[in-house]
Amino acid sequence: MHVLHVPSTFLTVSFLPPCLPLDPQVVCPEHFGGTRLQPGGQACFNSTWGLDEEKCHPRAREPDWGSLVTVLINPRQPATTAKDLLEQLSSSPYVGVSVVVATTRSAGTGFRGAPHNVRFLEMIDEASPASSSSAAWSALVESVRTPYVLVGRDLRSLWHWARLERSVRLLSSSSSAATTVAAVAGSTRNLTGHWRAPCLQAAVSNYRLELRPGYRRSRCDCMACPVVDFGTPFMTRTELLKREPLSSSSHLGEEASFLDWFLRVQRAGLEVLLCPDVMYETYSGGGGGVAKIPRGQWRDLAGRHRFQAVATDFSPKIDHAFTCDQVHTSAADQ
Repeated sequence: MHVLHVPSTFLTVSFLPPCLPLDPQVVCPEHFGGTRLQPGGQACFNSTWGLDEEKCHPRAREPDWGSLVTVLINPRQPATTAKDLLEQLSSSPYVGVSVVVATTRSAGTGFRGAPHNVRFLEMIDEASPASSSSAAWSALVESVRTPYVLVGRDLRSLWHWARLERSVRLLSSSSSAATTVAAVAGSTRNLTGHWRAPCLQAAVSNYRLELRPGYRRSRCDCMACPVVDFGTPFMTRTELLKREPLSSSSHLGEEASFLDWFLRVQRAGLEVLLCPDVMYETYSGGGGGVAKIPRGQWRDLAGRHRFQAVATDFSPKIDHAFTCDQVHTSAADQ
């Protein structure tokens, strides 16, 4: 491996070997076919990358998505989201994938004729859907029986750009040191056609948590992102998400619960990747979630991760600061 070292304010580019699957019976490896466009001016991305079907098992050419990946949906507007999902899923290339949707009683009863691979779990309080959101995510995870799970934060549909093969390949890839890859996220596209890749760097230094947009390292053509901002779907191993579960604490909202999970994953020495060529269609487009976390939840996070100040952009301004007593940090530890 050759690494180009540049100042920390710039990108550090890592050149790694191609990402080939650990088990060719799961998904086929990718094949790069050159840089020329196809006749008619089709996008280079479509015309030069494809599946190398000669190097994988026949069953991997058409994966059984229903036994491989479960998609979890915890919508903020259960009835609307469920309706959109069922309409889009019927024409999706991943039509057989397992889907579990958290919903209210009234929304769930309206979709009794849903496909057998789509389940509705009534677990959202109709009077206060936001208050039960974190607990609902935890309950959804417990229902998963497939080896991989797509945490569909703000997800609207599973179109072909979602490229689930790409995420599974990275999570099972031997050349990308799969034991260190905890999750694979993608870019997002909202209903107005705007897209973004909400990648955040996270570091705790001198009891100060700094969250900065952007990335410093790349791996397998993906960005290394310690924190993937709210509203961005990501795929992970079910075993990891059950071993390191999302917090169901009533003191943490949905955004804070996911931030807590990403910080714990980083502290364990695991890596999160965000691949721009994996694109999910979402409602809001993702991003901006950490800025919406209330001060009280930041204080809870500070106690969990041992910091006393938070900065969420490039300016030296501190967004929140806490005393030792407020975060239960002993002054002797400093």
